[in-house]
Amino acid sequence: MSAWSSEQYLKFKNQRTQPAIDLAKRVADKNPRTVLDIGCGPGNSTTVLKNTFPAAHVIGIDSSPEMIEKAKTSCPDIEFKLCDITMDIKNLGNYDVIFSNACLQWVPGHKTLIPALFGKLNDGGALAVQMPINYNEPLFVVENEVLSDSRWGFADKKIRTIATLPPEEYFYILASCTNDFDI
Repeated sequence: MSAWSSEQYLKFKNQRTQPAIDLAKRVADKNPRTVLDIGCGPGNSTTVLKNTFPAAHVIGIDSSPEMIEKAKTSCPDIEFKLCDITMDIKNLGNYDVIFSNACLQWVPGHKTLIPALFGKLNDGGALAVQMPINYNEPLFVVENEVLSDSRWGFADKKIRTIATLPPEEYFYILASCTNDFDI
């Protein structure tokens, strides 16, 4: 698996940041003291959260050293930590808002991950997650056909896979965690 490139990622900064702005607006009334941004990348979504919640302690985490380095350089007034959510979730502490924009689709095990994230919320806290569920789009269908065809030599390559579930499964996962949610 190749490393994430903050330079490449930020070529489309406005397009990548707009969904984070939209998602932050969904929880803007929460008035949190603590906010965690999972998959913060180069800090653009974390900056959105700091602007939305200026009085909160906002922490951005990401598993990419390059992304964390870029975030620390670009946003020196925000705390960033290198963290693999699949390995380090037990050590995260609790938060008033846990936020993740376009990251959790890369993390497997949503049936256990999402309840674990709910377990990291303070009383009255909010989990705000946005994930693309577009694996049936023509581009991805063709990409998967090419990657799985032995003629193209990808058999020995580690290919990053999308970990999202069918949308209706999220209803059942969320319903088991809370009776107050929007999908």
